[in-house]
Amino acid sequence: MGLWLNFAQLIYFPFLVFILIKYPDYFIMAYAIITGAHLFPYAWFYDEIGYAVAAVVISVGAMMIALMVPPASIYIVPLFTSVFLFLLAIWIFFRNSKLQNETSHLPEK
Repeated sequence: MGLWLNFAQLIYFPFLVFILIKYPDYFIMAYAIITGAHLFPYAWFYDEIGYAVAAVVISVGAMMIALMVPPASIYIVPLFTSVFLFLLAIWIFFRNSKLQNETSHLPEK
């Protein structure tokens, strides 16, 4: 199932190609929005709210940054996306560690 959720991301590539050809100034923003939004189903798949938070923050944040900064500063969008993906990785690492500790204390059957 996780693999199928990842394949869904491939369907976005025609949209990205269109943006790259017709509106290249918005390509980085569109790519960041898709990167963030594709995390949303994993909130359900892994039962982890961090994915939903990251999906919303990255998607909305990328759009807001791209609308506010001049084209010369558009590098802020991928920087923001990278930083937030790193924060998500830390969140998931600590959440996974917590879950492992909780399950290691369960009695064996």
